[in-house]
Amino acid sequence: MHRFGFIAGIFLLGFFLTGCGWASAPAAVAVQAKASAAQSEPNLTTLSTRSPSPIGGSFIIQPGFPDYLPAFTRPEAGCAWVGIAGQVLDQSDQPLPGIRIHVGGSFNGLMIDSTVTSGDHTAYGPAGFEIQVGTQSIESQNNLTIQLLDDSGHPLSPPFPLTTYADCQKNLILIQFQASPNS
Repeated sequence: MHRFGFIAGIFLLGFFLTGCGWASAPAAVAVQAKASAAQSEPNLTTLSTRSPSPIGGSFIIQPGFPDYLPAFTRPEAGCAWVGIAGQVLDQSDQPLPGIRIHVGGSFNGLMIDSTVTSGDHTAYGPAGFEIQVGTQSIESQNNLTIQLLDDSGHPLSPPFPLTTYADCQKNLILIQFQASPNS
């Protein structure tokens, strides 16, 4: 509960500092605050040159992610919404729109095969994305994977397995991808 209280405090701070509505700024502030916390971890290296297109490179999931939260961008849905969201960053922690995000596998007996583009759902940041996978929170492990792809469908990351929970307070899986320092 302490972690959720911290995140709720960031939402309120973002709301009052930006003067924006609940549907846009607080979510971006929460993702950016989570990214700032992850950046302080010593195993991420920041390069001094910006690479806007890490073609042939790979992406990692930043430390501290995935994070499991209530679906704060869809409070009206309550437990009837389960999804994966986040954003994609380059090597310099800058938003990287235009990268394809694919989620595949099965969830609650249904096959999932969904691809979106970073930058299509800016509630999570300028390179934000969101994919709904179901309408009921269930427990699952490694039934779903998430992977970044280039425009031709070639992998930019390995498929990362995901865990879901039968808990409405964890029905949003928040992920932050970053271009690997080796790309």
